[in-house]
Amino acid sequence: ARDLDLPAFQLARRPVTNAEFACFIAAGGYQDETWWQTDLARRWLHGEDVAGGQMKSWLDIWQVLHDNPNWKQNVTGVWSPQQIKTYEYAASLTREELIAWLSKSLQTKSRTGPAFWQRAGWNEPNQPVTGLTWFEASAYCAWLSAVTSQPYRLPPEPYWEAAARGPLVPPSPEGGAVYPWGPTWDPACANTLEGRLMRPSPVGAYVAAGGVGPNGAEDQSGNVYEWTASLYLPYPYNPAAAEQPEAEGERTLRGGAWGSDRRLARSAYRFRYVPGDFNYTLGFRLFSPG
Repeated sequence: ARDLDLPAFQLARRPVTNAEFACFIAAGGYQDETWWQTDLARRWLHGEDVAGGQMKSWLDIWQVLHDNPNWKQNVTGVWSPQQIKTYEYAASLTREELIAWLSKSLQTKSRTGPAFWQRAGWNEPNQPVTGLTWFEASAYCAWLSAVTSQPYRLPPEPYWEAAARGPLVPPSPEGGAVYPWGPTWDPACANTLEGRLMRPSPVGAYVAAGGVGPNGAEDQSGNVYEWTASLYLPYPYNPAAAEQPEAEGERTLRGGAWGSDRRLARSAYRFRYVPGDFNYTLGFRLFSPG
């Protein structure tokens, strides 16, 4: 636990939806390099496998599985049965066999929209947009800032947590709410693995049951993991080190998702991901300073 003085800020009430992201696509966002503001982002847009892509993520997973032969004993409720089956197969391969399998099966980087943009059941207008790299989420923020004349970007990690947890006072020993709605888990308040919906839900679908944070934000627990601006670094948080848009390191994800259990949906939980990768559970929400 550590005190941080954060200036006033705004965090979007909900994750960015497919309907909202469609405006960026329709405006030529994937064709206009103006919005891809770093060298890494532009190189990704041109097709380079920068900052770690799906291949690196899978090789990292494979290494963890081989380093921990009893890994299945520790993942009950964390991964879906299909994920466990896939990891079992990956673990049975040699590194060379894995690379050969991945070369045939991995999706290519998207160039005209998010990876699952055309997938039925995932592309409803009121569902959070998923399948984005960190670069795509950042490009949307840059575009929206220009068209609205308001500053938008991905939230730095501590700001995201401050919005989710509220004032740093009890009920939890560490300060602030364990979950956005309070100290106790409630499966009716969030789209996580416990609910077995197994796909993103329309934004705000859990509000009536109480899935709202102390500052009015919705879906900060479950539904989709949310990219933050911050590099995944050890605490204590150092903005000079963590907030470097040009860095190639892993970025921090927050909030848990439909495919993970309640432990990963805690307001304080941190996850890391390479910025050049994407999957079915990754989305984002907007941050604005001041």
